[in-house]
Amino acid sequence: MDTNGQKGTRLLKERRKEVCQALKEKIKSARERSSRRVAEQFRDAVLDRPKLQNLRTLNLSK
Repeated sequence: MDTNGQKGTRLLKERRKEVCQALKEKIKSARERSSRRVAEQFRDAVLDRPKLQNLRTLNLSK
C-alpha cells in the first residue's frame, strides 16, 4: 500500500515522463520540418556555373 507521499512521487514521475515524450516528439517534428526546408532550398536553387563554362570555352578554343 502506497502512502500519500509515494503516490505523489509516482504521479509526478509519470507526468514528467509524458512531458519528456511530448517534447521529444515536438523536437523531432521541428527537425524534420527544418530539413525539409533545407532540401527545398537546394532543390529550387539554380546552379551558377560561369567558371565551368569558361573552362569549356577555353578548352574548345585550343
